[in-house]
Amino acid sequence: MNRKIKLLNNLTANAIARTLAVCTLTILPSSLLAADLATPATFAAKSDTWKVNYAKAYDGNLNNEARANARGTNSDVWLEFDFGGHYTQFDVSFLEDNIYPYAVSRWKVQGWKNGQWQDIDNWQAHNSTDLDPAFPVPNNYTTHKMRVLFQAAKDHEVGLNELNISGVPAGSNNSGPAPISDSHFYNAPTQFSVSYNLVNDYGVNNNDNADDSALLQQAIDEISAQPNGGKLFIPAGDYYLLNVHLRSNVHIELASGATLYPTWNGDGRNHRIFEVGTAGNPKVENVSVIGRNNGFKVDFRQSNDPNLAVFNLGDVENFKISNIRIEDNKTIFASLLVNAVKRGNNLDWPVNGIIEKIDQRNALFGYGVIQTYAADNILFRDLSGEGGITLRMETDNLIMKELKQGGIRDIYAENISCKDGLAAVMFGPHFMENGSVQVNGVESDGCGFAVRVDKGFVELFSPANESHTRQSWKAAVEAEIGNGCAATPYARGNGGTRWAARINDVGNCLDEVYRIHGLKPGVFADSDIYNVTAKYNTNAHLKQDQLDYFDLMNPNCNNVCLPTTAQWSKQGQIYLGPSLGGVIDKNVKGQEYNFDVTIHNLNLINFPNPHHQTIDSTTSSTKVCNYYGMTSCPNNRWN
Repeated sequence: MNRKIKLLNNLTANAIARTLAVCTLTILPSSLLAADLATPATFAAKSDTWKVNYAKAYDGNLNNEARANARGTNSDVWLEFDFGGHYTQFDVSFLEDNIYPYAVSRWKVQGWKNGQWQDIDNWQAHNSTDLDPAFPVPNNYTTHKMRVLFQAAKDHEVGLNELNISGVPAGSNNSGPAPISDSHFYNAPTQFSVSYNLVNDYGVNNNDNADDSALLQQAIDEISAQPNGGKLFIPAGDYYLLNVHLRSNVHIELASGATLYPTWNGDGRNHRIFEVGTAGNPKVENVSVIGRNNGFKVDFRQSNDPNLAVFNLGDVENFKISNIRIEDNKTIFASLLVNAVKRGNNLDWPVNGIIEKIDQRNALFGYGVIQTYAADNILFRDLSGEGGITLRMETDNLIMKELKQGGIRDIYAENISCKDGLAAVMFGPHFMENGSVQVNGVESDGCGFAVRVDKGFVELFSPANESHTRQSWKAAVEAEIGNGCAATPYARGNGGTRWAARINDVGNCLDEVYRIHGLKPGVFADSDIYNVTAKYNTNAHLKQDQLDYFDLMNPNCNNVCLPTTAQWSKQGQIYLGPSLGGVIDKNVKGQEYNFDVTIHNLNLINFPNPHHQTIDSTTSSTKVCNYYGMTSCPNNRWN
């Protein structure tokens, strides 16, 4: 019998001994660090259908049989392995028993992705008595868990002698993140029909405080109407703008001395300086807003309007936003909203773009520079924020929930930093199934964490046409889903006119809400963050449930203060205090509705000992802070 086995660099001694009898070897480069992954150390679970010796399947001895008492026709004969880290370049093969009545006619390999088992390929026939053919696993497939399923032909039961799984640690080929090319995200125009100056050609007075929105809109519309669009230069000076709609093929450049102020509108509604492909407007393609030299400034400090953002991006493709300094005033939105727009029964969202070189100051705790609701193939680069969260990948949008569309995929980020905020980077899937994210270079200076990874969840909203109290909505949810399924509702919507109840992960609650409403906790595909640095300081933004982790490094709750109701009306929603650690990730590895974000090269600076490097689902905590009885934050610390 000709057994063809791949010789891997660090196989176990038994596995190496097996290769002595083969006549064809494929030697992989030693730099790939290939590993034998089906071992007693990685074995995680099995089906109940095994009769005897299931451990013989991965013992490295070809002459011992593992046997099941079932044919496996209902995918009920399987072995599961947890590798303890992400691997790629897999080679999976097995040697069947082949002594009547034990054999294998078909087999399948599954990987753990997006919080669930997913087929890597369909059932494969197995008509060989040697260790080949291998299961067709794509070379770039990456996972940290595998499940191998077996089926036997009629009148047979499953039996096998040996199962081999080998793989290479993810990232070991290039020792870091995948390279990035700007042209993969944005392509600048090569020719223009016109080139205008907002002051010289449109008569804008940039020395007063009059509203300049209409004249800027006129310039944008006229440039967009040209066959090849064009450029618009905005010189140094002061400009008052609100709700300006960008159009296709318009490329705006602003002098480093240009400052944009929001025109006052006290109607209580949400306002943005620039709208891009949002509701009631056509799709926008090939557009850019770029600051020259040191960048232009957006200044919200003179405004009493809390409902401001700089950009609201909707149905836009091939765009670039670059080189902006933002002076915030603790507004209640992120400065750049990467959003979704409804058109009929479908949603559209930003595709193919670069957002870079944004520096923001004085953000409110839960907001910051970027919030992504829906996006495909976007590069975020050189983003820094003081306060809040710099890159907030939180896919929470009611329209997306209703239509079950949206979310983010193929997101890349480089050099993301925060100071005195919640975190530099945040994953918050809510109810959306998102794609993968790669981040290279994260730095926090006095933030709660450098990276925050939230679990997904489902919440049900009270209908807009029904009147409810907190308790009546909780009762209504539990009457539909089950007793104990609803957490205490909280007010949601303008003026708190609706209630949202999060579904508890107990019993069959999550399965039932999925059966009735088609909603389940959101996830991200396997994602990687490289080169993370967290510096300790004492003015971080902290959530109430995070304070209990001070039991290790700050058991007396020193330097923690509670913002007054004058500073923030929803008292107890946020605190100021010392940094807590490098990463917080409460996802449970291998559990349904959980997902994996892998941190590569985490470095902590100036943290007191002992301290948390990473807080996860296993980290213990004890209440050591009196949530509402502590010192109020002085204005100089809040501001």
